[in-house]
Amino acid sequence: MLWEYGIDAGSENLRLVKRGTAQIVRESTYTAIREGRGTPFAWGDRALMMLGRAPKGVTLVKSVNRGKVDRAHLFARWARIILDEDEAILKKSTILVSVSDKMSSEEIEDMQKRMLDEGISGVAVVSSLIASALGAGEKVMDAEATCVLDVGAEQMQAAVISGGRIVKSDSLPFGTSRADETLIEAVRAYMGFGIGPRTARELVIELGKSDLSDNAASEKNVFDYKDNLPRKKKIPALLVKRSLDDIVDAAAEMCAKLIMFLPEEIAGDISSRGFVITGGGARLMNFQKAVEIETGLPVRVAEASEDCLAKGLQRILNSQKTYQSLIKGEMEESRRP
Repeated sequence: MLWEYGIDAGSENLRLVKRGTAQIVRESTYTAIREGRGTPFAWGDRALMMLGRAPKGVTLVKSVNRGKVDRAHLFARWARIILDEDEAILKKSTILVSVSDKMSSEEIEDMQKRMLDEGISGVAVVSSLIASALGAGEKVMDAEATCVLDVGAEQMQAAVISGGRIVKSDSLPFGTSRADETLIEAVRAYMGFGIGPRTARELVIELGKSDLSDNAASEKNVFDYKDNLPRKKKIPALLVKRSLDDIVDAAAEMCAKLIMFLPEEIAGDISSRGFVITGGGARLMNFQKAVEIETGLPVRVAEASEDCLAKGLQRILNSQKTYQSLIKGEMEESRRP
């Protein structure tokens, strides 16, 4: 089967790529649902705009959480909507979906069936870690081993990859979004201001970058608890960076444990090639430095790290014979169980 599309199923954003093009379509994973009816009425970035502002009777939910597609019906409908916008012929549309190793075979099969229900003709899956490493420029099909750390919003994963397969992997059930919650508490405790989850996420992205000084700040709309009025106030980068400390330390420790007790040849490969960091949080404060210190290995942050997984899917779509062994669990409408 020839695969036409790829979907990076991230916890914060879904990315769609198409065979033969370099374009990446990005949309939020959020869906707005009317309470009581369970009826979706806004998708993607339109739904994201309601975060912290949703009217009464409206709930925002994600179709993907911690790397798992746990609302398969919403995920399948999102795929259908995006394909319609691309004017795709559904009965000829075949899709590769990136999946976390944490998804069970039953969950993957449910997702595939839901997508076939939406009229899509075929669905298969690809390991998100292998696709991320491939998109970062790593030669994942080579016998020589490589290591990848993927820093996501709700999950962090690391793997040793050799010969197109995962030799060893580990993950943490949290990611950079944990810093959002910590920052909300810190801004209230130290500054007496209230900020919402959307503002906290913006601050982490803006001020958590490793190349910013601690003296940097960003002006945001806040709620002043002292006089119970909305204000515009500057939030310092130092608070944001402190909110990331525990997350960075945990990722570095995971990487160090991952490379312990490996076979001699693989250990030798890794000692020279080191780690590549991918994902939307890769460029946030001190991830590269912390992993270097904890593992003693060379570490690089991938270019356009947030798009590595989507780029990996593009490479697979454009060279399907080369990467055929990475494509798993094909399900077609004509052979549906």
